[in-house]
Amino acid sequence: MNVIGITAVTSKAAALSYLHIVETSLTQTGKHPEIIVQSSSVDLCIQAIQQAMQNKPLQLIELLLYSLTKLWEAGATVAIIPNNSSHLVIEEIAKQSPVKCISIIDPVIEKCKAEQYRSTCIIGPSAVTKSKMYESPLANDGINVVTPDSEEQQFLQDVIFDASKKGNIDEEKKQEVKKIFKKIQARNSFDSVIVSCSELTDILTSTFTGLPVINPFQLQAEASLRHATPLLAAE
Repeated sequence: MNVIGITAVTSKAAALSYLHIVETSLTQTGKHPEIIVQSSSVDLCIQAIQQAMQNKPLQLIELLLYSLTKLWEAGATVAIIPNNSSHLVIEEIAKQSPVKCISIIDPVIEKCKAEQYRSTCIIGPSAVTKSKMYESPLANDGINVVTPDSEEQQFLQDVIFDASKKGNIDEEKKQEVKKIFKKIQARNSFDSVIVSCSELTDILTSTFTGLPVINPFQLQAEASLRHATPLLAAE
């Protein structure tokens, strides 16, 4: 049986990914693969991401490789890092990781292409928008990308980092996030939304946005499950 490893950069995203793997697998096959979770200090992870955003990626690379090595030593045959900002260093991680690491980016690009979206709005941490980790590959496939302006993005970044530490967003800030999205929607035309932050997935829903919402964490979890399912189904 293949074993799925989860590197928990933030607790909520890791927990949601774990639940999605289990629930999806149980629905499809009546059982689920073994799952191992490795968690480092959230403060260390946030510090490492901040360093990477300043073009100092070594701390983040070392932290993620430490986690992935732990997962591999524990028996993981495939791993996911359910955190968009950590994918600033995914190319280097893919080269050095002892266990196959499934990108959070690729399944999103595949989904947008499969659904034939023409323009999508990306809402998430600054690491995502500034690095163009989704924007560049989407543009290569002719898909336009809309992002918040600098002031809006800074507010979202502050909310996301605060929620990463506290584990929740207060109601006032939730309403502000919604207002920001509506402002973006009023001045741009797009047919889908990529919510690249687990803390925002229950705020910017399809019901609220009126558009298809792409959840990178679910797509990544499903990709890891597809890797594990062949052996699982054969047992």
